[in-house]
Amino acid sequence: MKQYYSIRQNAKSVLLYVAVGVILLFFVFPIFWACLAAFKSRLDLFSQIPTLIFKPTLSNFRDVFYQQPFLKYLKNSLIIAGCTTAVTVSMSAYAGYLINRFRIGGPHISFWILTLRMMPPVVIIIPYFLIFRVMRLLDTYLALVLMYSVMNFPLAMWLMMGFFQEVPRELEEASWIDGCSLWKGFISVVLPLVLPGIVVASLFTFIFSWNEFLFAVVLSRDHARTAPVGITLYIQIREILWGQLMASGILAIAPVVVIAMFIRKYLIRGLMLGALK
Repeated sequence: MKQYYSIRQNAKSVLLYVAVGVILLFFVFPIFWACLAAFKSRLDLFSQIPTLIFKPTLSNFRDVFYQQPFLKYLKNSLIIAGCTTAVTVSMSAYAGYLINRFRIGGPHISFWILTLRMMPPVVIIIPYFLIFRVMRLLDTYLALVLMYSVMNFPLAMWLMMGFFQEVPRELEEASWIDGCSLWKGFISVVLPLVLPGIVVASLFTFIFSWNEFLFAVVLSRDHARTAPVGITLYIQIREILWGQLMASGILAIAPVVVIAMFIRKYLIRGLMLGALK
C-alpha cells in the first residue's frame, strides 16, 4: 500500500512539473524567439525554415541606434516613468495613510477612488487631449506625467493602505508622546516599516507607466515620444522591419528587468506580506 501511494505521489509531482514547464514555456518562448530574431540577419529572418543556429549580427541594434533616435525614446520613457513613480507613490502613500488612520472621506472613499482605475482610458483620452491642447501641453513630459499619475494613483493608494493597516497605531502614538509631529512621525516611524509596500507600489507604477501606449501615442509627438510608441515606427506601410522591431523591443524591456532584479528582495517581501495579509 505504501508503495502504491509513493508511486501515485511521484506521478502527481511529475505531472505538476510538466504542467509548470508547459506554462513557463508558453510565457518565455516569445521572449526567447524575439531575442533570437533581434540578432538575425534579414536573410535568416525570412528563411522558409526557422533556424536556431545562425551567425549572429548586431546590424539590427545598429539600425535602431542610428536610423531612429531610439535612445531618445528610452530616455523619455525613463524620465516620464521615473517622475510618475515619484509623484504617484508620494501622493498615494500620504493619502493612504490619512485615509487609513483618520478615515478621511468616509468609509467608502477608498473604493470610489479605486473605481477610477477601472475606467477604460479610451473613454477619457479625447477630453484630456482637448484640455492639454488648450493648455499647450501636448508633446511635453508634464502632460504624460500628469496622465500617468492620475491613472496609477488609485491602485498605488489601495496597495499602500493595506500595508499601513499592518503597522500598529501604538508606534505612532509613542512617537507623538516623544514630541514628533504627525508629519515627522509619518516620515521617521511609519514609512520605514512599509518600505516593502513602497517598493511594490513603485515597481507597479513604473511598469504601468513604462508600458503605457494609448496616452503616449495621442499626447506626444517627436519631443516626448516614449519607447512603446517608438517601437511602432518599424511597422511601416510597405513592410515590417522585424529585426529592428525585435531589437527595439528587447531594449525596451531590459530596464524593467534590470530594476526588478535589483529590488527583487524587497519586491518578494512586499508581495509575501500582501499575500499573508
